[in-house]
Amino acid sequence: MGPRAFLRAKATTRASGGAPPGGGVRVRAARALGGPAGTGTGPVTVVPVARLRDRTPFPHTGTVVAAPLIGLVTGVVAGIHPARRAARIQPVEALRR
Repeated sequence: MGPRAFLRAKATTRASGGAPPGGGVRVRAARALGGPAGTGTGPVTVVPVARLRDRTPFPHTGTVVAAPLIGLVTGVVAGIHPARRAARIQPVEALRR
């Protein structure tokens, strides 16, 4: 496939909102392999670095408790405005838009 044909196929794929041939398989494979790879790489990297710096590789209890709470509050605050706007619109009107 020449460069022009490649660019034309790429533009057509983007315009149609679809994945290129084989693209879906690559995305699924990257997701299937990326999560376990990151999960395995984290401890293998963090523990030796923490020991070299004379620190514990485990987070403080306060951090473990505070992080999900901060995430929860952020999500609720960020969702209030759009939810209130959506609640004011009739379902039929929302479908027309």
